[in-house]
Amino acid sequence: MKDDQQRFEDFLKQVVSSRQLWLLQADEGQFALLGDDTGSSFIPVWVSEEESKKAIEAEWEGYQCIGMGINEFISWLDELHADELFVGLSPDENSKVLAIAPLALKEVLLKSI
Repeated sequence: MKDDQQRFEDFLKQVVSSRQLWLLQADEGQFALLGDDTGSSFIPVWVSEEESKKAIEAEWEGYQCIGMGINEFISWLDELHADELFVGLSPDENSKVLAIAPLALKEVLLKSI
């Protein structure tokens, strides 16, 4: 099983290579959210459409997979920060995410593209 650092590096490599990532959307502007015991909320994102489709089958029936270009996503991270949302990278089959603050992710992505 990969440690968090390896999961993050794999996520980053795949997103930078494909120049997009995937989210789940119910209605226009209404994206899937996860929460934790501390009251924090996360927008889950995946590196591929295939991975995001598996999540629909598991937990988010009625949602659609939406691809988002890396530049649009980077711009959106400021809004997520303002809304006090975190980004949950590649949730696993138990909806466990690798959580990262939006501005920290933005900084890493901007250095990587």
